[in-house]
Amino acid sequence: MEYKCITYEREAPLGMITLNRPDVLNAINDEMAYELIDVLTGLETDNEVRAVIITGAGKAFMAGGDIALMERMNTPEALEWGRLVYRVLDRIYQLPQPTIAAVNGAAIGGGFELAMACDLLVASIRAKFAQPELNLGIIPGAGSTQRLPRLIGATRAKGLILLGENLTAEQALQLGIVNRAVEAELLLTEARQMAQKVAGLPRRAVQTAKRAINLAERTDLGLGLQCEIELYAFLYSTQDQKEGMKAFLEKRSPEFKHI
Repeated sequence: MEYKCITYEREAPLGMITLNRPDVLNAINDEMAYELIDVLTGLETDNEVRAVIITGAGKAFMAGGDIALMERMNTPEALEWGRLVYRVLDRIYQLPQPTIAAVNGAAIGGGFELAMACDLLVASIRAKFAQPELNLGIIPGAGSTQRLPRLIGATRAKGLILLGENLTAEQALQLGIVNRAVEAELLLTEARQMAQKVAGLPRRAVQTAKRAINLAERTDLGLGLQCEIELYAFLYSTQDQKEGMKAFLEKRSPEFKHI
């Protein structure tokens, strides 16, 4: 499939998705949403790609939704639009492979929400984060009212959403939203290094760890701990567990087969 609003580069073990509507700061429209769903659906069963980078073309990561499209919507249409964008972000969140947001510029509204759906975030020092939806007479509709309070606490989340405060990359790093903040010219290098590191670890262990961590947001502590034990035990059926422990005892580097 040829894409108009994104590009996808596959060089196993890495995949890179680039949001590619730079003339509108990569604002998401329905065409971009369906293209992302198509790529993500393919990635769900691609065992050779073990880490995925998402970044933006031009000077922005993503400036939220396409307002020219959204301005014409009525309530039923807005509901369908919200559900479509949710499908995209939930596919990213649930993707077996770890995802790394390489935030090259403004991550505004839905762009901020898309970045937060990723597992790891590395930001250019030029990046900024904001949730300005109230200025448009709406609220965030792709996860920020739920993810931000869990991530940084209700008080800080309300400051960003109700007051429309902007965050620099350094501030986002201090709040724990971003894992690393780097010079602009080093952004993709840093993202690739992070991706290569995680891609070199045992695939099943990495994907199981992501699943267990995501579960913590959706269940209580007691049930989560029981699920963790079961997932931990499951990995003893993999060849990489045997290789990892054998290599440790033999004082050598493991040679993982990702099986």
